[in-house]
Amino acid sequence: MTNLSTIEIDETIDVQTATRAGEYEPTAKQYAFQTSPAIIRFALGGMRSGKTLAAIDETYREHARYEDVPGEILITRKTGPELTRFTIPDFEKYIPPAIMRYPGGWAGKSWRSTDRRLLLRGMKSLLFQSLDDVRKVGGGEFLACMIDQIEECDVDDLEYLLTRLSNPGTPGRLWATGNTLSAGWVYEWAEKHPHDCMIFEFSMYDNAEHLSPDYIAKMERMFRGRVRDAYLLGKRATIGGNVWPEWDTNYHSRESINILDATVYRSWDPGQLHPAVSFHQKDLHNDIWLVVGEIEAEDVGTRRFAEDVLDYSRIRFPDLRFRDVGDPDLMRRSPSSDTSSRDILASMGILVSMKKTGKKGRVELVRERLLPHADGSPALLVDRTHCPRLIRTFENWPVDTNTGLPKRDGNYEHLGDTLTYFADHHIQPRRRIWKELDEVLPTREKLLKSRREWYDRLAGREKKPMRIKLERYSYSGIGQGVNRR
Repeated sequence: MTNLSTIEIDETIDVQTATRAGEYEPTAKQYAFQTSPAIIRFALGGMRSGKTLAAIDETYREHARYEDVPGEILITRKTGPELTRFTIPDFEKYIPPAIMRYPGGWAGKSWRSTDRRLLLRGMKSLLFQSLDDVRKVGGGEFLACMIDQIEECDVDDLEYLLTRLSNPGTPGRLWATGNTLSAGWVYEWAEKHPHDCMIFEFSMYDNAEHLSPDYIAKMERMFRGRVRDAYLLGKRATIGGNVWPEWDTNYHSRESINILDATVYRSWDPGQLHPAVSFHQKDLHNDIWLVVGEIEAEDVGTRRFAEDVLDYSRIRFPDLRFRDVGDPDLMRRSPSSDTSSRDILASMGILVSMKKTGKKGRVELVRERLLPHADGSPALLVDRTHCPRLIRTFENWPVDTNTGLPKRDGNYEHLGDTLTYFADHHIQPRRRIWKELDEVLPTREKLLKSRREWYDRLAGREKKPMRIKLERYSYSGIGQGVNRR
C-alpha cells in the first residue's frame, strides 16, 4: 500500500458542489474525513451522526478528482436487499445532476434492474453490488470503493476488495461507514495498518444542528451506559461480550434504597455448592423494580445456606411477607441422596416457585427493564450498599460468543441467574417506550371483546350454541358431552 505521506488531496474542490443544489455543508468532522490523505478511511459512529452522507459525498468528490480517468467506483454492502432498500436511495437523493451522463443516469430500465450501474460523465460509473455477489466481478478493476455498514462484513471481505482497487492513474482509495457498537474487528485491523488507515468517530452531537431537540432528548432518555457511548457519542464500544451493555451504574443504582412495606421476593440459584439469592421488591406506584439485597456463598450446602438466608431476612426485612422463586435445578437430586434442594427448602418453610423457560427470554426481560420510562426515570434500581456483587455482575457478566447466551463463568453467573428468575416470574414484557398507546388500544379492545363473548358462551347467554369440530369428534353446545361420529 501507499504511505500516507505520498498522497496529496486537492482541497480546492468545493464540497458544496458535490451534492444537489448545494444542500450539503459539511460539519467539522465530515470535512476532516473528506480531506484526510489516508488511503483507507473508516467513518464509524453513532446514529444520525452524518457519516453516511459524508461517505456518499466523498464518492462524488472522488469522481471530480479523477474526471479524466475512465473506470468504475464500487459501492457495496453485505446483502442485496439492504443495498437496494437503503444505500441506493441515499445515493439517488443526493446525486448532483451535473455529473450524470444523461438524465435518469441508470443503466438498464431502472436502478432495481440486475445491472445496477449509475452512469457518470467522463466514462465513469458507480457499480452497486452486494458483498454476497461481489466476487462475481472476477478480475474487475475499480477506481475506488465505498462500503456501507462495514460491521456487517468481515476481514476477508475487506481485504478482497482492496485487491480490486488497481485501476491505473488512481491511488485506489477505500472508505467505509459503520457502527462502533459492532465494529470491533475494524479497530483491530486498523491498528495493524497504521500507515494506511484512519478512523473517524462521528458523534450524534457533531450533527446536532440537523436534528430536532426532541429527537436528541429521546435518544438521551433511551440509551445508557456503554450503549450510549456507542450510539450517541460514537466511541469505540467493546461491549459485544457483555450481557447487559445498557447498564449504567450511576443511573441504575442508589447508595441506599428504602425498604417498602410490601412483599419481598427471594430468587434462588443452587449453583452446585455456590448458591446465591437476591432480594427484590416492586414499587407498583412508580413501576420500578427494586433490587435490595444479595447473599452468595461457596462450598456451602443447601440447608446451611438457607439458614443464613432466613437470618438475613429476619434482620433486614422484619415483619414483611416473603415469596420465593428459583431455578428448576432445585428439583435435581444427587446420586447419593433422594432429597432435592427444593425438598430441603420446603422442610424449612421456603416454598419455591419454578418455571422451565429459555435463558435468552429471561435475559431479555431484564434488558427491557434497563431501558428507562418515557419520562426518563429508571425502571430498575439496585441498592449500591447492599448489592456490590450484583452491580459487578451487571457490569462484567460476559457472553459466550459461540451461543450468544450468558457465559457459565462460575463467577457472575449465579447472582446473574437470580435476576433472570425473578424477572421471569414477576416482570411483564413491555413494548418499546416509543410505541404510542393508541397503537396498542385497538388490539386490546379486540381481545377484551373476544373474551367477553367467550364468557357469555360459557354462561349460556349466547343465543346460538357453540359448535367446534375437531377431526372425528364434535362438541355441541355446553355441557352436552362428546358425541363420536
